[in-house]
Amino acid sequence: LFDDQKLKLEAYAYLGFGKDHARHQGAIASYKYLATANLSGKVDNADDCVKKCPKHSLKIDGNKIAVDTNCDLCKECVSMCSPKGSIEINEDPTKFIFTVESVSGLDAKDLVLQAADILKGKIKDFEKEAKKIK
Repeated sequence: LFDDQKLKLEAYAYLGFGKDHARHQGAIASYKYLATANLSGKVDNADDCVKKCPKHSLKIDGNKIAVDTNCDLCKECVSMCSPKGSIEINEDPTKFIFTVESVSGLDAKDLVLQAADILKGKIKDFEKEAKKIK
């Protein structure tokens, strides 16, 4: 702007919710099951199994095997190891990794806590409605 010039601005703001439109989402959340590994017998080519893993999440030490949280269950290591069936990689349905990535100005921890508070409120509302059915 030049001297003695002014700018007039009129703006509207409204509160939106992610359930109404994706542009109002405060975070991206996902989960995956935790991988578990079983070793049955001796692995002939343990080094090849470990190297074949694209995420480098497999560790074999003698007759023990460990899989870290980076494993995405691609099972490339299973196909490389011999004899066949010496390694099993499965998902544990009782354990999962929950990831929250903030896409707003809020911290991911705060978003999860706010979501938990909203769920608590919905559970209380559900309990009230369920008592009316009796």
